[in-house]
Amino acid sequence: MSKRLLRYLWILTGLVALVLAAATLSLIVRARAQVSHGVTAQLAGSSLFHLREQPVFSSRIIAILERGTTVTVVNSVTENDQTWYRVQAGEESGWIQAQYVRLDAP
Repeated sequence: MSKRLLRYLWILTGLVALVLAAATLSLIVRARAQVSHGVTAQLAGSSLFHLREQPVFSSRIIAILERGTTVTVVNSVTENDQTWYRVQAGEESGWIQAQYVRLDAP
């Protein structure tokens, strides 16, 4: 093979590798944004959390949970750049802002 052809093949190989790396990173970011429903998690951050009837701050508070409470994520919703998880905590079920739910619970 000529040096010119080898050079083009290396360039093409590099471009394909870059495209594959970018696609892989994109899929990783999208997968991390998805929440598997039914996953067990813990509440983290402040010391008390409001379990709400609906996924909005103005919704009625149905329970107050403590940091470290184990919950099961049942559903999720994102509106106006705010993500909320519907969680089951014992007998109670309601909505908590996603930023307070640690999905990688030990």
